[in-house]
Amino acid sequence: MFKILFFTELKKQLRLKTMLIFAGILLVFFFIMATAYSQDLSSAVEITGTGGENFNLSLEVPENDASATEDAARDALADALAYKDAIGFKYYSGSDSVYSARAFLAAVRFFRANKIFDQEIPFFGGSALSGLLSKKSAEGFFSLISQILSSVVMIYAVILGSGALAAEMKNGTLKLVLLRPVSRNKLAGAKLLATLTIVSAYTLVFLGLAALYGYLAYPSSGSLTLFVFNSRYPFLAEAWLSPFLNVLNSLVTVLTYAVLAFAIGTLTKNRVLGIVLPLAIGVAGELLGMAGLGRFFISDAMNFDKFFSLLAPSYGGSDFFISLPVYAVYIAGLIVASMLVFKRRDAA
Repeated sequence: MFKILFFTELKKQLRLKTMLIFAGILLVFFFIMATAYSQDLSSAVEITGTGGENFNLSLEVPENDASATEDAARDALADALAYKDAIGFKYYSGSDSVYSARAFLAAVRFFRANKIFDQEIPFFGGSALSGLLSKKSAEGFFSLISQILSSVVMIYAVILGSGALAAEMKNGTLKLVLLRPVSRNKLAGAKLLATLTIVSAYTLVFLGLAALYGYLAYPSSGSLTLFVFNSRYPFLAEAWLSPFLNVLNSLVTVLTYAVLAFAIGTLTKNRVLGIVLPLAIGVAGELLGMAGLGRFFISDAMNFDKFFSLLAPSYGGSDFFISLPVYAVYIAGLIVASMLVFKRRDAA
């Protein structure tokens, strides 16, 4: 029965007109970003470090100065920890300088342990930033374009998810469906799974086309890239790991918004709220961030790619092993709540 429900929902939600409209929007954004990336971004985007120096996503440890470099990194971590202690809870409302300093120290120690000296090694800086600041390459192009494309697909996911149940509740067609001997949990599960399947396919298809264009239009960086997991575990990997992390992050983001829209639309029986409220979580996240609680909100928890970079996350106290359970609790809670409410509520 569930299999039949699932394929029925797939057919129902695959509206060709809507898909073509969003495909056209995606193509417009794609050509705009592809044209922009082909230009000299270094003159349009200038980011400097705290001392005014030009900022770039690479790390080099001189062999003759390796010990001093590690000492400097250790001192930077001590300073960051002292700053955290000095301002107290306020630290959690700003960027996590302790995380960045700890990651940098771990990277320097990794370079020394593996005798990687006098080599400028690029490091992963997150999705969009890697695309803006890295040298022109297939990986750099994809890092930038994936953020734009996934944002458009995210809107499509919200529209699709918000109406999966709420639309049928409002127009009364759900009553006709429930006249058949079908479990409400199975029906809701089939609708949610169909939504997630469609937006996943949409995301992967367009990101796949973007990756194909990137590797045809630009050379691969071909160099090893430094990743530091959760500020403590550095490792070198091939350049393709960067776009792979971009895809995973984009997919998690799109699916998260689809679940949010589905749950809110179902809980409120209102498709408009199912669209508006998920798109407003960024604002809510910023407000909670100002209160020092941003790392405990889903808008921050779902961005996992930051845990592979040396750069400071948006909020103090960031930790992968905090974000993962926080994210799981939000998603599981939303799905369970929407299922329970739908099971007990009148379909009208």
